[in-house]
Amino acid sequence: MATQMLPLLPALLTVLLVSWTAAQDVDWHFDTAKCRYALGMEDGTIPDSDITASSAWSDSTEAKHGRLSTGEGDGAWCPAGPVFPSGSEYLQVDLRKLHFLSLVGTQGRHADGLGREFARSYRLRYSRDGRHWITWKDRWGQEVVSGNENTYDVVLKDLGPPIIARMVQKLGEGQFGEVHLCEIENPQDLANLEFPFNVRKGRPLLVAVKILRPDASKNARNDFLKEVKILSRLKDPNIIRLLGVCVSSDPLCMVTEYMESGDLNQYLSHRVLLDKTGPSHNTPTISYPALISMASQIASGMKFLSSLNFVHRDLATRNCLVGGERGEGEDRGGERQIKIADFGMSRNLYAGDYYRIQGRAVLPIRWMAWECILMGKFTTASDVWAFGVTLWEMLSVCQEQPYSHMTDEQVIDNAGEFFRDQGRQVYLSRPAVCPQGLYELMLSCWNRDCKLRPSFAYIHSFLTEDAMNMV
Repeated sequence: MATQMLPLLPALLTVLLVSWTAAQDVDWHFDTAKCRYALGMEDGTIPDSDITASSAWSDSTEAKHGRLSTGEGDGAWCPAGPVFPSGSEYLQVDLRKLHFLSLVGTQGRHADGLGREFARSYRLRYSRDGRHWITWKDRWGQEVVSGNENTYDVVLKDLGPPIIARMVQKLGEGQFGEVHLCEIENPQDLANLEFPFNVRKGRPLLVAVKILRPDASKNARNDFLKEVKILSRLKDPNIIRLLGVCVSSDPLCMVTEYMESGDLNQYLSHRVLLDKTGPSHNTPTISYPALISMASQIASGMKFLSSLNFVHRDLATRNCLVGGERGEGEDRGGERQIKIADFGMSRNLYAGDYYRIQGRAVLPIRWMAWECILMGKFTTASDVWAFGVTLWEMLSVCQEQPYSHMTDEQVIDNAGEFFRDQGRQVYLSRPAVCPQGLYELMLSCWNRDCKLRPSFAYIHSFLTEDAMNMV
């Protein structure tokens, strides 16, 4: 099989099937749902020599490490560079003879919580002779197969119709570019680099390196350079800092600080709210005051952005990073430093008070105000809406997606109900641990009239002064 992945997203791949050869007399009247025999990616029946790839990021992520549920090397295959829909990166397995393929599985690189790579979607190609390749499509003509939503769960996908092939390719769906998580080994030696925090001597500095894909359009390059310009101006304790750039030659790249505990969504989703009577199990906990402190930090960072007339456009817990402890120990609900990240979609409002979507790009509709979805209008007020959803995520300890009971189409229909304002719009429900006064703040963030939504200055003041007393 051949696999092509998202930028730096490793493929841990297995195929479950029943094998046959062209010379065999095959009875086609059998239940494909019972066809669940592993081909040999996990147990090594398929040798390393039959697993190849178009490229590899390093020896520890070469093709032979792209086996499901194994940890050899880095436990994953990663291509040498970014992958795009029109690209040619792939992981390939030669099955030696024709097989009946009914199931495909993928998994990210978890590495005991250190890995952050996984493939959200991919495509499949197959060949019966190793020369002519066919793109697999489901019964509705769709080529893209949905993949993983995290780094650790194995996602199995039934192939309907199944594939009869000797070789198969799995192709990733690329987007804007790629981001590497890197370390600067001796940051103190870089005299011209201004660090936003103290780094102990001899300790490496964790950074994120964002690279623009080589075939990016002129507009994408301009957006990338505009992001660099924006980040260079943002100096706030709750905003990720730009540490360096490379814009003199391709590929364009920028280096930003990264936080040791990863993104807020992953951080909270592995915790439970600390009960007033104290912890009753071994699961990591977080206290209500710590949650409010984190929310207050996000509001403070957004207050700073709005004072400069910047619109983030993608505020969510997944785009906030978590640093070291600031209060008491984590087991006692201690708070942590929070910084807002991901300015890939930021726009300067001096060029106008809203941004209209061109080409209907992939959008985080469950966090978006109705006017963003229906009109493509992004303002500080729509960031306030997204903050309300982010606050809802936090008070739900990131245990479910906003509007999880709705399909994407129903979320868009609900935006239409907000526009019509006939009382049929659906709001996110109050989380069990959320005081009524704090829920009313969320509802004000989701006001149909963007002019009636609170400012970030008010939100920050409310969270700092009032919300702490609402336990």
